[in-house]
Amino acid sequence: MLKRLKYIAAILLCLTACHGTVKDAPVHVYTEEEQTKQHLAEMVNIVYDEVQTMSATEILFYLAKESSFTREDGVINLNVNIAGLSIRGSLSVGILYGLENISENDFSIGVFEGDTRLARLGLEPLPYTEYELWLPTLVFRFDDGTSVSWTSFLIDFYE
Repeated sequence: MLKRLKYIAAILLCLTACHGTVKDAPVHVYTEEEQTKQHLAEMVNIVYDEVQTMSATEILFYLAKESSFTREDGVINLNVNIAGLSIRGSLSVGILYGLENISENDFSIGVFEGDTRLARLGLEPLPYTEYELWLPTLVFRFDDGTSVSWTSFLIDFYE
């Protein structure tokens, strides 16, 4: 009998404790860095929408249409314009020859909208299948020290 009274009292306490008003969560005001990341994600989404139905050859022509490449002293300078984004910078010629150990010293490339740099391109090792093999993966590096993988943007597009 005493156990039943304890259960009933516990249930009554729970019911009264759950009877309250829900407070609205505070609205998060995005920082300038967060707005830049969101804007870059939106721009990448626009590019993805444009090229997702293209063949590899069509993508190459699409990229070459508004792009320029020059080579001098073992360095390739590039300026690729895609749907309002500009990818500008330089990379080592050795990358094209299949260097085994590619590092960020081999390139200096930024992602721009107009004259405003949104991010720098970088590399991060990504494990590949069950083998102990790490492949370099393209990442967008931001001035606040964070980075977002290219594959993270693609995951959002496939959902």
